[in-house]
Amino acid sequence: MGLSWVTLKYFNHLDGIDYAIRLALDPSSDGRSGFPQADLGFLYTSVLSTQVSADFAFGIRRVQIGYQEIVPAVPVVIDPGDPIVTPPGSSSDLLRGRARGWEAHASWSHNIIFDPAGSNLFVSLMAEGGTYDMLEWLVESDVTSENRTKTNYQGGTIWVRSGIEIERPGYQFAPFLSIPFRQWAPSEGEWPHSKLRLGLRLMLR
Repeated sequence: MGLSWVTLKYFNHLDGIDYAIRLALDPSSDGRSGFPQADLGFLYTSVLSTQVSADFAFGIRRVQIGYQEIVPAVPVVIDPGDPIVTPPGSSSDLLRGRARGWEAHASWSHNIIFDPAGSNLFVSLMAEGGTYDMLEWLVESDVTSENRTKTNYQGGTIWVRSGIEIERPGYQFAPFLSIPFRQWAPSEGEWPHSKLRLGLRLMLR
């Protein structure tokens, strides 16, 4: 048995306004003590007219994630003049990494409602960013020591997203298009950049 992402929610409706606060904790991530991952979010929805509503969301997350990847080993150069030739080791090594830090997410959207179920066309402005300490080390197949490198990353992206939400009693169907409007990343190093995204969100009720 495992325990992960314990969630507490408080929500209320007052004078045509819905709001909610959510706290989620992952107490057993990687089997470490404390709370390696935690998420705190605030959600707010207001009805501007019979056909227009607005949503606002803001959240802060403490992140601790890791990965491991098999990478080609550095080739060993053998001198043919050596009287004793050491056989080459494995052709691959194991690269391990871990990122720890904080993230912030915010979104603001307007929705045009076109049926009684709440189906709508929406346009959203979204922002996300974070700061992380990223640790990487190479576990070589024939070497017991591990060389660790530490890198600090700070960056973020502002998105413009538009799509349609089809609301039905048994499901929600929402195709969308996201365009990166502005991006920030460290000037040193080759960091990936966000690209145009075409997505689909499906929720069964």
